[in-house]
Amino acid sequence: VYRVFEEMGLPGPQPRFFFGNALELFSHKKHSAACLAEWTEKYGKVYGYFIGHTPIICVSDPDMLQEVFITKFSHFH
Repeated sequence: VYRVFEEMGLPGPQPRFFFGNALELFSHKKHSAACLAEWTEKYGKVYGYFIGHTPIICVSDPDMLQEVFITKFSHFH
C-alpha cells in the first residue's frame, strides 16, 4: 500500500505502518497547514502522503490545478 507513490515516482514523507503520515501531520508544533507547507518546500509542488492507508496527492501548482479541475475534470474524483 505505502509504495504507490514510490512506484509513480512521486516524492513525499516516509509513511509509518497503519498511521501513514497522520501522526506527523496532526502533531505538528504549529498546525497541519504548516506541516503541509514544510513538505511542499521539501518535496516540491506535487508530492504524496498518507492518512492511514489512504494515499493523498498534494498539488500546489495553480496551472496544474486548473488543468485537473477544469480541463481534465472527468478523469479525477
